[in-house]
Amino acid sequence: MNVHKFWESEPIMLYRHKLKEGEIKQIKPTDVPEEQTPLPQGFEWANFDVKNDEEVDEICKFLEDHYVEDALGNFKVSYSREKFRWAVQTHYYTPELHILIRNSQNKKIMAIATGDPKKFVINGKVVKMVEGNFMCVHSKLREKRLAMILF
Repeated sequence: MNVHKFWESEPIMLYRHKLKEGEIKQIKPTDVPEEQTPLPQGFEWANFDVKNDEEVDEICKFLEDHYVEDALGNFKVSYSREKFRWAVQTHYYTPELHILIRNSQNKKIMAIATGDPKKFVINGKVVKMVEGNFMCVHSKLREKRLAMILF
């Protein structure tokens, strides 16, 4: 398995690492910055309206072009408008947790991430978290390290 600069620093389960059980890192609401993380020049933060057909179609096309695919490009994941809405409009749907990074000039989508509030029980303790989904960066921009900024 290759070493990856970004993923090797993230708290994900890899079988070659032995992790202790429990919370990885506790973040208090007061520790969350009120200002958005600055983006590289030419990019801007945006939220999206999951009820806007045009915007959802744009997101579905972006995901089809840049989300999950095999190394040869033979396999891609495609979402219909309805399936995407079903996936992001969960019981605890929070529009502020659904974000895009857009090109400042032409407003095209460059990255997306969605979040969904969850409560997990870890060793009998209820822990509030945000589950991330649809984290995707435009395939030509992956060296800009935008994935680190999304979550």
